[in-house]
Amino acid sequence: MAPGVSTSDAKLLHGQVLGGTIFSDFSRQEREVIWNNILAFKGIIPSLFTFFEDIKFLQACVDAVKRLVTVSRDQTVLTALEDSFKSRKESQSIQVTETTFQPEEGSLMTCRTHGVLQMLAFAMRHHQDLPRTPVKKNPLTTPRAKVDRGVLHRSAVLAGQWGFDSPEIMDLKAHPTPSVIQDAPESVPLLVTTGPGVIKRQRCGIPRTDSFEDDRKYLFLNKLCEERDESGEGITSFFVLKSWFIAFFNPPRWSRLGVSTESSNPLPPPAFHQRAYEDVDMGGARPRDVDHREQEQEQEIIQVRQIIDSAERIQETIDLAQQEMSGHAVEANQRLEMEQETQARAGQFLSNIPFHNVFLLLIKSLLALREASTQSQAVRRSDTIIIYFIKGKSNESDIMRPIEEYESV
Repeated sequence: MAPGVSTSDAKLLHGQVLGGTIFSDFSRQEREVIWNNILAFKGIIPSLFTFFEDIKFLQACVDAVKRLVTVSRDQTVLTALEDSFKSRKESQSIQVTETTFQPEEGSLMTCRTHGVLQMLAFAMRHHQDLPRTPVKKNPLTTPRAKVDRGVLHRSAVLAGQWGFDSPEIMDLKAHPTPSVIQDAPESVPLLVTTGPGVIKRQRCGIPRTDSFEDDRKYLFLNKLCEERDESGEGITSFFVLKSWFIAFFNPPRWSRLGVSTESSNPLPPPAFHQRAYEDVDMGGARPRDVDHREQEQEQEIIQVRQIIDSAERIQETIDLAQQEMSGHAVEANQRLEMEQETQARAGQFLSNIPFHNVFLLLIKSLLALREASTQSQAVRRSDTIIIYFIKGKSNESDIMRPIEEYESV
């Protein structure tokens, strides 16, 4: 739900909150305060279900970035990527379309943060082409998606351009693969729309193919970080992706960037939001403000590290559970085959026994069961009784002995 942006969601929740259906232990006055705080939040309010669904998309993006670095046992993908940042330039290029970049000035930490966020934005756009690298034997014959080598090479080129360096990046850059870059003129994505917008069950998890193809051209840092205070009846699929990016990575907020689409040459730096991004304007910012902002960014990076580390642990748990379930399935299948083989042998054996012997034995068994009915553990459902037989090695009377356990049909 996004009641701070969607009037449709706000209308649905308003009566439930103020009426006491939600937050029933609070007074009316307290619920009014809560409602005002809800309206002040300009994103999607998560639940446990949506959080774990969103983790799936986070894992897909992390898997795409993971191909560019070596992750040691004491690292996460994010810390490994940060450690591979080798640039000493206090400037960074900001990608605004597939072929258009803008230069930005800032501290080394700012440049590193921009680089990491842009790699994650690239992973969002191309997660379908950069699936997880297989590291374990696949117990099932499920086909794996193939990596688009052209997209992988382009990710390495961009990583090098943004100041990252690793053996994996160098190797990928040394083996160029032709790829078709489909660019589109820069445009402003819609955040809200008339009507209900994106339905609730499609506001989390892996993006839907139909809407994602339209949203892909907007998944760049300037669009994902742009501050826009808008509201409408419903929210768009791009708003869902932008809310996901902000929720997990808490990027700096930017004002509208004035980017020309006539040329891909570098343009003058855009105006950043002064309050949220003081350290970009290196000429006018006070050193104390810069240090304070860098400390805040460091805390944000630590939080993101913890989230990604948790996501990786969750994925490992899921993988182990799937392997265990696969093992149980194989064991159950083997047991079923053994039971079927046993039944087949029993049927073949019974087909060779004279009918009159079976008939006499059936009569004897019924009489014996009637006499021992108080000691039997059988469950009666009707008058028809199914008796199972096992092969014996004694005289004719013991050739077949009814098993004491039987089932009424």
